[in-house]
Amino acid sequence: MAALQQVALLGPVVSWLKHPLITIGQTEISLLSIAVAVFLAVLSFLVGRITARFLRSKALPQIGVEQGLSESLSTLVRYIIGFVGIMVALESLGFDLSTLKIVLGALGVGIGFGLQNVVNNFVSGIIILAERMVKRGDIIAVGQTDGRVMRIGLRSSVVRTRAGMEIIVPNSDFVSSQVTNFSYRDRLVRVDLPVGVSYASDPNQVREILLQAAAEEDRVLQNPSPDVLFVQYGNSSIDFQLRVWIEDPWVRPLVRSALYFSIWYKLKNAGIEIPFPQRDLHFRSGELKVRIDPPDKALPTRPGPE
Repeated sequence: MAALQQVALLGPVVSWLKHPLITIGQTEISLLSIAVAVFLAVLSFLVGRITARFLRSKALPQIGVEQGLSESLSTLVRYIIGFVGIMVALESLGFDLSTLKIVLGALGVGIGFGLQNVVNNFVSGIIILAERMVKRGDIIAVGQTDGRVMRIGLRSSVVRTRAGMEIIVPNSDFVSSQVTNFSYRDRLVRVDLPVGVSYASDPNQVREILLQAAAEEDRVLQNPSPDVLFVQYGNSSIDFQLRVWIEDPWVRPLVRSALYFSIWYKLKNAGIEIPFPQRDLHFRSGELKVRIDPPDKALPTRPGPE
Protein backbone atom coordinates (compact mmCIF):
# COMPACT_ATOMS: atom_id res chain seq x y z
CA MET A 1 0.00 0.00 0.00
CA ALA A 2 2.82 2.38 0.89
CA ALA A 3 4.53 1.51 -2.37
CA LEU A 4 1.39 2.38 -4.29
CA GLN A 5 1.17 5.67 -2.50
CA GLN A 6 4.78 6.47 -3.37
CA VAL A 7 4.16 5.59 -7.01
CA ALA A 8 1.08 7.78 -6.96
CA LEU A 9 3.13 10.66 -5.60
CA LEU A 10 5.90 10.07 -8.11
CA GLY A 11 3.67 10.92 -11.05
CA PRO A 12 2.93 14.51 -9.99
CA VAL A 13 6.60 15.07 -9.11
CA VAL A 14 7.72 13.92 -12.55
CA SER A 15 5.05 16.05 -14.18
CA TRP A 16 6.22 19.05 -12.18
CA LEU A 17 9.83 18.41 -13.21
CA LYS A 18 8.81 18.14 -16.85
CA HIS A 19 6.82 21.33 -16.72
CA PRO A 20 8.60 23.86 -18.96
CA LEU A 21 10.24 26.72 -17.15
CA ILE A 22 11.37 28.74 -20.14
CA THR A 23 10.89 28.52 -23.86
CA ILE A 24 13.60 29.43 -26.35
CA GLY A 25 12.15 29.45 -29.84
CA GLN A 26 10.39 26.10 -30.13
CA THR A 27 12.51 24.48 -27.40
CA GLU A 28 10.93 24.07 -23.97
CA ILE A 29 13.40 23.73 -21.11
CA SER A 30 12.29 22.08 -17.86
CA LEU A 31 13.95 21.30 -14.55
CA LEU A 32 14.31 17.66 -15.59
CA SER A 33 16.07 18.53 -18.86
CA ILE A 34 18.37 20.95 -17.03
CA ALA A 35 19.23 18.26 -14.46
CA VAL A 36 19.95 15.71 -17.20
CA ALA A 37 22.10 18.21 -19.12
CA VAL A 38 24.11 19.11 -16.02
CA PHE A 39 24.54 15.44 -15.19
CA LEU A 40 25.80 14.65 -18.70
CA ALA A 41 28.20 17.61 -18.70
CA VAL A 42 29.65 16.72 -15.29
CA LEU A 43 29.86 13.06 -16.28
CA SER A 44 31.74 13.92 -19.47
CA PHE A 45 34.27 16.02 -17.58
CA LEU A 46 34.80 13.26 -15.01
CA VAL A 47 35.19 10.65 -17.74
CA GLY A 48 37.60 12.93 -19.59
CA ARG A 49 39.71 13.50 -16.49
CA ILE A 50 39.82 9.79 -15.61
CA THR A 51 40.64 8.84 -19.19
CA ALA A 52 43.39 11.47 -19.43
CA ARG A 53 44.91 10.29 -16.15
CA PHE A 54 44.84 6.66 -17.31
CA LEU A 55 46.47 7.55 -20.64
CA ARG A 56 49.11 9.76 -19.03
CA SER A 57 50.14 7.40 -16.23
CA LYS A 58 49.62 3.90 -17.66
CA ALA A 59 48.51 3.38 -21.25
CA LEU A 60 50.84 5.72 -23.14
CA PRO A 61 54.02 5.08 -21.08
CA GLN A 62 53.56 1.32 -21.56
CA ILE A 63 53.80 1.69 -25.34
CA GLY A 64 56.92 3.87 -25.11
CA VAL A 65 55.39 7.34 -25.44
CA GLU A 66 57.48 10.00 -23.69
CA GLN A 67 56.10 11.88 -20.74
CA GLY A 68 55.82 15.24 -22.50
CA LEU A 69 53.96 13.73 -25.44
CA SER A 70 51.70 11.64 -23.20
CA GLU A 71 50.73 14.73 -21.19
CA SER A 72 49.81 16.65 -24.33
CA LEU A 73 47.84 13.76 -25.86
CA SER A 74 45.96 13.08 -22.63
CA THR A 75 45.06 16.76 -22.35
CA LEU A 76 43.78 16.78 -25.93
CA VAL A 77 41.66 13.67 -25.27
CA ARG A 78 40.20 15.30 -22.14
CA TYR A 79 39.20 18.41 -24.12
CA ILE A 80 37.58 16.31 -26.85
CA ILE A 81 35.54 14.26 -24.37
CA GLY A 82 34.44 17.42 -22.58
CA PHE A 83 33.39 19.06 -25.85
CA VAL A 84 31.39 15.99 -26.90
CA GLY A 85 29.75 15.92 -23.47
CA ILE A 86 28.67 19.55 -23.79
CA MET A 87 27.19 18.88 -27.23
CA VAL A 88 25.23 15.89 -25.89
CA ALA A 89 24.04 17.95 -22.92
CA LEU A 90 22.77 20.68 -25.25
CA GLU A 91 20.99 18.08 -27.34
CA SER A 92 19.30 16.70 -24.21
CA LEU A 93 17.94 20.16 -23.56
CA GLY A 94 16.16 19.97 -26.89
CA PHE A 95 18.37 22.24 -28.98
CA ASP A 96 18.70 21.46 -32.68
CA LEU A 97 22.41 20.75 -33.10
CA SER A 98 22.26 21.27 -36.85
CA THR A 99 21.23 24.88 -36.29
CA LEU A 100 23.68 25.16 -33.42
CA LYS A 101 26.50 23.94 -35.66
CA ILE A 102 25.78 26.76 -38.10
CA VAL A 103 25.83 29.28 -35.28
CA LEU A 104 29.04 27.83 -33.86
CA GLY A 105 30.58 27.84 -37.33
CA ALA A 106 29.82 31.51 -37.84
CA LEU A 107 31.02 32.26 -34.33
CA GLY A 108 34.19 30.28 -34.99
CA VAL A 109 34.95 32.33 -38.09
CA GLY A 110 34.58 35.53 -36.12
CA ILE A 111 36.69 34.25 -33.27
CA GLY A 112 39.25 32.90 -35.72
CA PHE A 113 40.03 36.38 -37.03
CA GLY A 114 40.55 37.64 -33.50
CA LEU A 115 42.48 34.61 -32.25
CA GLN A 116 44.68 33.82 -35.22
CA ASN A 117 47.82 33.58 -33.11
CA VAL A 118 46.15 31.28 -30.57
CA VAL A 119 44.85 28.99 -33.31
CA ASN A 120 48.22 29.06 -35.04
CA ASN A 121 49.99 28.03 -31.83
CA PHE A 122 47.42 25.31 -31.17
CA VAL A 123 47.81 23.81 -34.66
CA SER A 124 51.59 24.11 -34.36
CA GLY A 125 51.42 22.19 -31.08
CA ILE A 126 49.56 19.36 -32.80
CA ILE A 127 52.18 19.33 -35.59
CA ILE A 128 54.99 19.13 -33.04
CA LEU A 129 53.27 16.24 -31.26
CA ALA A 130 52.67 14.42 -34.55
CA GLU A 131 56.13 14.88 -36.07
CA ARG A 132 58.01 14.75 -32.73
CA MET A 133 60.69 17.07 -34.07
CA VAL A 134 61.04 18.55 -30.57
CA LYS A 135 60.66 16.39 -27.47
CA ARG A 136 60.79 16.94 -23.74
CA GLY A 137 64.40 16.98 -22.57
CA ASP A 138 65.88 18.04 -25.93
CA ILE A 139 68.63 20.66 -26.05
CA ILE A 140 67.56 23.23 -28.63
CA ALA A 141 68.33 26.68 -29.97
CA VAL A 142 65.47 28.67 -31.49
CA GLY A 143 65.99 32.34 -32.21
CA GLN A 144 67.86 33.84 -29.26
CA THR A 145 66.75 31.05 -26.91
CA ASP A 146 69.16 28.23 -26.08
CA GLY A 147 68.23 25.65 -23.45
CA ARG A 148 66.45 22.43 -22.50
CA VAL A 149 62.80 21.72 -23.32
CA MET A 150 60.96 21.17 -20.03
CA ARG A 151 57.36 20.89 -21.25
CA ILE A 152 55.49 20.83 -24.55
CA GLY A 153 51.90 22.07 -24.37
CA LEU A 154 49.21 22.51 -26.96
CA ARG A 155 49.70 26.29 -27.15
CA SER A 156 53.24 26.91 -25.90
CA SER A 157 56.32 25.14 -24.59
CA VAL A 158 58.67 25.86 -21.71
CA VAL A 159 62.44 26.06 -22.32
CA ARG A 160 64.88 26.32 -19.42
CA THR A 161 68.01 28.25 -20.31
CA ARG A 162 71.52 27.60 -19.04
CA ALA A 163 71.10 30.58 -16.72
CA GLY A 164 68.17 28.84 -15.02
CA MET A 165 65.45 31.04 -16.53
CA GLU A 166 62.31 29.40 -17.91
CA ILE A 167 61.10 30.93 -21.17
CA ILE A 168 57.63 30.30 -22.59
CA VAL A 169 58.01 29.83 -26.34
CA PRO A 170 54.91 29.85 -28.63
CA ASN A 171 54.64 26.60 -30.55
CA SER A 172 54.42 28.51 -33.83
CA ASP A 173 58.09 29.51 -33.38
CA PHE A 174 59.09 25.84 -33.61
CA VAL A 175 57.22 25.43 -36.90
CA SER A 176 57.91 28.74 -38.66
CA SER A 177 61.47 29.36 -37.44
CA GLN A 178 64.70 27.44 -37.85
CA VAL A 179 65.26 25.22 -34.82
CA THR A 180 68.62 23.66 -33.94
CA ASN A 181 68.00 20.44 -32.03
CA PHE A 182 71.26 19.13 -30.56
CA SER A 183 69.63 15.84 -29.48
CA TYR A 184 67.16 15.09 -32.28
CA ARG A 185 68.46 11.65 -33.34
CA ASP A 186 71.26 11.15 -30.83
CA ARG A 187 73.05 13.19 -28.20
CA LEU A 188 76.48 13.22 -29.86
CA VAL A 189 77.74 16.76 -30.46
CA ARG A 190 81.05 17.96 -31.86
CA VAL A 191 82.84 20.84 -30.17
CA ASP A 192 85.27 22.89 -32.32
CA LEU A 193 88.00 24.92 -30.62
CA PRO A 194 90.09 27.35 -32.72
CA VAL A 195 93.67 27.77 -31.46
CA GLY A 196 96.30 30.15 -32.86
CA VAL A 197 100.05 29.87 -32.14
CA SER A 198 103.17 31.74 -33.13
CA TYR A 199 104.81 31.19 -36.52
CA ALA A 200 107.91 30.00 -34.65
CA SER A 201 106.00 26.97 -33.32
CA ASP A 202 106.33 23.39 -34.55
CA PRO A 203 102.92 22.36 -36.03
CA ASN A 204 103.40 18.69 -35.13
CA GLN A 205 104.19 19.59 -31.51
CA VAL A 206 101.11 21.80 -31.35
CA ARG A 207 98.99 18.94 -32.71
CA GLU A 208 100.29 16.53 -30.05
CA ILE A 209 99.60 19.04 -27.28
CA LEU A 210 96.01 19.59 -28.43
CA LEU A 211 95.33 15.86 -28.68
CA GLN A 212 96.84 15.33 -25.23
CA ALA A 213 94.54 17.98 -23.75
CA ALA A 214 91.54 16.25 -25.35
CA ALA A 215 92.62 12.82 -24.06
CA GLU A 216 92.85 14.10 -20.46
CA GLU A 217 89.29 15.49 -20.47
CA ASP A 218 86.90 12.82 -19.15
CA ARG A 219 83.85 14.19 -20.95
CA VAL A 220 85.52 13.94 -24.37
CA LEU A 221 84.76 10.74 -26.26
CA GLN A 222 87.58 8.70 -27.74
CA ASN A 223 85.24 7.18 -30.32
CA PRO A 224 84.80 9.22 -32.49
CA SER A 225 88.37 10.19 -31.76
CA PRO A 226 89.54 13.81 -31.37
CA ASP A 227 91.20 15.40 -34.38
CA VAL A 228 93.28 18.49 -35.14
CA LEU A 229 93.07 20.46 -38.39
CA PHE A 230 95.65 22.91 -39.72
CA VAL A 231 93.20 25.62 -40.77
CA GLN A 232 95.22 28.47 -42.26
CA TYR A 233 98.16 30.86 -42.10
CA GLY A 234 96.67 33.79 -40.25
CA ASN A 235 97.83 37.40 -40.13
CA SER A 236 99.49 36.97 -36.75
CA SER A 237 99.39 33.22 -36.13
CA ILE A 238 99.12 29.78 -37.65
CA ASP A 239 95.59 28.60 -36.89
CA PHE A 240 94.55 25.12 -35.80
CA GLN A 241 91.17 23.66 -34.88
CA LEU A 242 90.69 20.98 -32.24
CA ARG A 243 87.60 18.84 -32.87
CA VAL A 244 86.21 16.68 -30.07
CA TRP A 245 82.94 14.79 -29.55
CA ILE A 246 80.81 14.70 -26.40
CA GLU A 247 77.59 12.83 -25.60
CA ASP A 248 75.83 15.51 -23.55
CA PRO A 249 75.04 18.73 -25.45
CA TRP A 250 74.23 20.50 -22.19
CA VAL A 251 77.90 20.52 -21.06
CA ARG A 252 79.30 22.03 -24.29
CA PRO A 253 80.34 25.34 -22.65
CA LEU A 254 81.90 23.50 -19.70
CA VAL A 255 83.94 21.18 -21.93
CA ARG A 256 85.06 24.08 -24.10
CA SER A 257 86.20 26.04 -21.04
CA ALA A 258 88.02 23.05 -19.50
CA LEU A 259 89.88 22.35 -22.75
CA TYR A 260 90.93 25.97 -23.17
CA PHE A 261 92.31 26.01 -19.62
CA SER A 262 94.30 22.84 -20.26
CA ILE A 263 95.57 24.00 -23.67
CA TRP A 264 96.77 27.33 -22.32
CA TYR A 265 98.90 25.76 -19.59
CA LYS A 266 100.29 23.04 -21.88
CA LEU A 267 101.31 25.57 -24.53
CA LYS A 268 102.89 27.78 -21.88
CA ASN A 269 104.88 24.90 -20.40
CA ALA A 270 106.07 23.94 -23.87
CA GLY A 271 107.26 27.48 -24.55
CA ILE A 272 104.78 27.99 -27.39
CA GLU A 273 103.51 31.54 -27.71
CA ILE A 274 99.87 32.42 -28.30
CA PRO A 275 100.23 35.65 -30.30
CA PHE A 276 97.95 38.63 -30.31
CA PRO A 277 97.08 40.64 -33.44
CA GLN A 278 99.90 43.00 -34.39
CA ARG A 279 101.12 45.07 -37.37
CA ASP A 280 104.71 45.71 -38.44
CA LEU A 281 105.52 49.04 -40.13
CA HIS A 282 108.63 49.24 -42.34
CA PHE A 283 110.20 52.61 -43.36
CA ARG A 284 112.40 52.66 -46.45
CA SER A 285 115.35 55.11 -46.66
CA GLY A 286 115.50 57.49 -49.64
CA GLU A 287 116.12 61.04 -50.82
CA LEU A 288 113.72 63.89 -50.31
CA LYS A 289 114.00 66.56 -53.00
CA VAL A 290 113.52 70.15 -51.76
CA ARG A 291 113.20 73.18 -54.11
CA ILE A 292 114.11 76.65 -52.86
CA ASP A 293 112.81 79.58 -54.90
CA PRO A 294 115.04 82.69 -55.34
CA PRO A 295 114.11 85.86 -53.44
CA ASP A 296 112.77 87.63 -56.51
CA LYS A 297 110.20 84.89 -57.02
CA ALA A 298 109.14 84.82 -53.43
CA LEU A 299 105.64 85.81 -52.61
CA PRO A 300 105.20 89.51 -51.74
CA THR A 301 104.57 90.25 -48.13
CA ARG A 302 101.44 92.03 -47.10
CA PRO A 303 102.13 95.46 -45.60
CA GLY A 304 101.27 95.80 -41.99
CA PRO A 305 98.88 98.36 -40.61
CA GLU A 306 100.32 101.87 -40.24
